[in-house]
Amino acid sequence: MSNRSSRSSTQGGVPPSAPAYPPVAPPVSQYYEEPPIVVVEKGEKEKMKIAEATLEDEIQAYRQDMLNRDPMKINRDLKVGFNEIFAEPDVTLHSIDCVWTNSYKVFELTKLWWYRFLSVICGLPIAICMGCCFACFSFNIIWCFQPCVRAFRINMLFIKQLWAYTVHIFIRPLTLACGGIFSTIRIHQSNGEYKEESFIV
Repeated sequence: MSNRSSRSSTQGGVPPSAPAYPPVAPPVSQYYEEPPIVVVEKGEKEKMKIAEATLEDEIQAYRQDMLNRDPMKINRDLKVGFNEIFAEPDVTLHSIDCVWTNSYKVFELTKLWWYRFLSVICGLPIAICMGCCFACFSFNIIWCFQPCVRAFRINMLFIKQLWAYTVHIFIRPLTLACGGIFSTIRIHQSNGEYKEESFIV
């Protein structure tokens, strides 16, 4: 009897007690959003590498090419050699040989070392000032001048279209009419004889 009663209780719809499991925690994404992952494309990486390589190549080229410091020929007219400043054209105007040779040495050495002294004292400050000036100039061109020019061109495009419509609708018919009127005027010089003309429109 006890077995039947236990079977009937299980078959009556009352399920046996389920085992107690710990509650499942909600996913972490409900509490905060994951930061976006910045993906750099392969082409941009290659461009950055190429830019860095070109900058390093330029620096290396400046380090290697120490003799030719005017590759763009900016100061090619600046000739300050002894033979380009002093000249004795005639034999009667020649100084003593030792004076001429020593003058050459004194001139070249004085020019060389005085130029180096001035470049050591003033070269770096002037380079800093010129770098700041040209940086400001480039900044004005990139961030101020070109955007203003672009905005002006965009506004002038509308004015250009408006002016084209005005010319095509109003001015062109008026000028054609005036041209048609004045094209029929004829001036003749005669001795009193009357001359008829037939106008073909």
